[in-house]
Amino acid sequence: MSEVSAQVQVLALAHGGASICSARDAGKKVFVRYAIPGEDLEVRIDTEEKNFCTGTLLRVITPSPARVTPPCPYFGACGGCDAQQIEITKQRALKLAMIRDALRYQAGVKTIEPVLRGAELPAFSYRNRIGLHLSAAGVLGFYRPGTREALKIDECLICDATINSALTALQPLAKELAPTIAKIVVEHQEREPHLVLNVREEFGPNDPALAEAHALLSRSFRQMRFICGGQEIFFGPRTAHPAGHFSQVNAAGNQILIQLVLGHLDNTPLTELYAGSGNFTIPLAAKGIEVTAVEIDQALVDYARSRLTELGLSSRVRFEISSCEKYVRSAQLAKTVLLDPPRIGAKEIVKRIDPQHTARVIYVSCGLPTLCRDVQILGSRGFELKSIEFVDMFPQTHHVETVSIFEAN
Repeated sequence: MSEVSAQVQVLALAHGGASICSARDAGKKVFVRYAIPGEDLEVRIDTEEKNFCTGTLLRVITPSPARVTPPCPYFGACGGCDAQQIEITKQRALKLAMIRDALRYQAGVKTIEPVLRGAELPAFSYRNRIGLHLSAAGVLGFYRPGTREALKIDECLICDATINSALTALQPLAKELAPTIAKIVVEHQEREPHLVLNVREEFGPNDPALAEAHALLSRSFRQMRFICGGQEIFFGPRTAHPAGHFSQVNAAGNQILIQLVLGHLDNTPLTELYAGSGNFTIPLAAKGIEVTAVEIDQALVDYARSRLTELGLSSRVRFEISSCEKYVRSAQLAKTVLLDPPRIGAKEIVKRIDPQHTARVIYVSCGLPTLCRDVQILGSRGFELKSIEFVDMFPQTHHVETVSIFEAN
C-alpha cells in the first residue's frame, strides 16, 4: 500500500493526547499526536474510519510560537508524556480550552468557563509514584506508545529526585529480577522510595525466588512488598501508608486540590464517596466537619483511621467499608456529597444522588470524558453545574484534574 500524506491545520487539543486537525483536501478530521493548535503540518494518513482519520506527524510546516524542543530524550518513543513539545503556559491554556469544549459539545453546558488554579505548579519533577514494566529480557521502563513493549528509561524528567534515584538503583538489577518480577511500582513515601513488586504468574508465595529477589533489592532499598497471585508478601515492617494503593501523584497539586474543596464547604455534615486513605477526609475533619466516609479498600481505611486517631479527630468521621455503588443504593446521603472517583467516573453513583436530599455535589475528576457523561446525568437528576476549576496535576500530558460544583435546582 502506498503512503498517503496530507497537509492539515491543527484546530484543538483532544482528550487522549492527539490534536484535532482539518485536512485541506478532505472533509474528515484527522487526529495527530505531538501537534499544537494553530500549526500547519504535513502528516501521513495511517487509518481511515467513517468519520475521521488518524495520522503521523511528518513535518511542521508552520510551527506555533509555543513549540519548544522536548527536554526528555525519550519523548515520542515513550508512551508517557504527550505534550512536552508545548510551552507550559500554552499547555495549560489548551487544557482549559479542551475542558470548555468538552463541556459544550459532550455535556451540553455552554455557560460555564473553566478556571485554572495553581498556575505556579512546576512543569517537571512532580511525580511521586511510577509503575515500571520489566520485560522477560530485562528491559525496565515504560511502554512505547500503543504497545506492550518496554522502553528502557534511565531518568524520568517528570518524576521527583527520590523516584529517579530509585530508578538509577533498579536498572543494574533488571536482568537478574526479570525472571521473577513483571512490574515494579516505585512510590516516594516518608522521604524514601517504597517498592511494590508484581511477581510473574508462574511463581507461588513460598517460592525461593522471592526471597532471592528481596535479598538482591535489600542492598539498595529498605521498604518493599511483593504481590503474588493477589497475595501481599512483606519482608520487614509494613509501611504506614500502603504503598501501591491509590494516592495522588503530585503532592503540590494535591494541596491546591484540598484547599479548593475546603473552600467550597461550610461545617455541615458531609458524605464522602471514594474516601481512599483520607486525602480529603482528614482535612475535612480538621475543619470541624462531620464526615461519613465510604471506601472499599480496607488497607486505606486502616491508614486513615490511624491518622485520624493520631490527630485526635476520629470522633468526627464514620467509615463505611463498602463499594460506593452498593452504599448509595440503600443509604440516605448528606446535604453535601463529595466524590473523587477513579478515571471511569461515577455513572451508577450520580444516578442515585437525589436533589430532594442533597443540595450540593462536589465532584473531583481525573477523567474528562466520564466527567462530561456524569455532568449530563446530574443535570437530568436536577443538579446544575455552577463552576469547574482545573488543577494541572499532570503537566506534559493531556490529563486534567478538575473540581466541579453542582447545586440542586
